[in-house]
Amino acid sequence: MKSWLRRAREASGLQAEQCARVLCCSPSTYLELEEHPGFISVDELRALGTLLDSEGQAIVQGALLDLFPQSGNAVHGNSR
Repeated sequence: MKSWLRRAREASGLQAEQCARVLCCSPSTYLELEEHPGFISVDELRALGTLLDSEGQAIVQGALLDLFPQSGNAVHGNSR
């Protein structure tokens, strides 16, 4: 099963090498992050966000909201 990080990259039409370049790491290190996306940092997600298209960004956002389903409204500024 593909991780959300890999699905986001592929949906954006990106190669692992492109993502590795923006993270200043080797392609093999980036592919390890795809296998274990729980290890990715917020700063790395921000950097990747500059590459991902809207579909890829939506996949990442969905993965993050799955982590905090009760606080999903606060992410969008609706903290009622």
